[in-house]
Amino acid sequence: MLSITTLKSSQGKPYQTTLKCVIATRSDPINYQKDGTKKSMMYVGLCDHSGHIKAILYDLAKLDKITNLTTVIIKNFILRLDHTLALTTQTKIFKTAPLELPDHIITEATNSVHPPTPPPQPIKTVKTSPIKTTTSVKGSVKQVHLPHFLLPRIIGFDENRNLSICDSMSMCVSMYVCGCFHKYGGQHVA
Repeated sequence: MLSITTLKSSQGKPYQTTLKCVIATRSDPINYQKDGTKKSMMYVGLCDHSGHIKAILYDLAKLDKITNLTTVIIKNFILRLDHTLALTTQTKIFKTAPLELPDHIITEATNSVHPPTPPPQPIKTVKTSPIKTTTSVKGSVKQVHLPHFLLPRIIGFDENRNLSICDSMSMCVSMYVCGCFHKYGGQHVA
């Protein structure tokens, strides 16, 4: 049986062997479109005595077996080149006897799926941060709108917005966010 550390040190490929691990956490289902077909997926944090790994579950029919802090045996998974596991329709997941793991390993696996919120930064700093990084800002919401170029792609996903936030120094930043911010126009948010 593989360990997560051994798995991470190998190259990306499909595996027929088994992996016994604890499901530390899972994300909410994420809807997306591929080739015009609507699909769903979710992220899962897995851990064992040797470490943790992030997995992507593409077959939500297996959702009843993916509950937090459940020990499972996984067979027929794919290790991707970015060292995440792909759990597909061919993957088999079986519940098994529990593993006792230290809290810090479970916390690391949970943080791989739900990263902790960074402390708020000034807008001047956020404007120079790399693209697609998680940042926190504090300020007043000046404008909330749905960009026209995204409208055809996200019909039915009206929680996605462009949001303009200004701070006390009159510095403004516009960012793409997920969440219902249309309720907060003119209010201070963090």
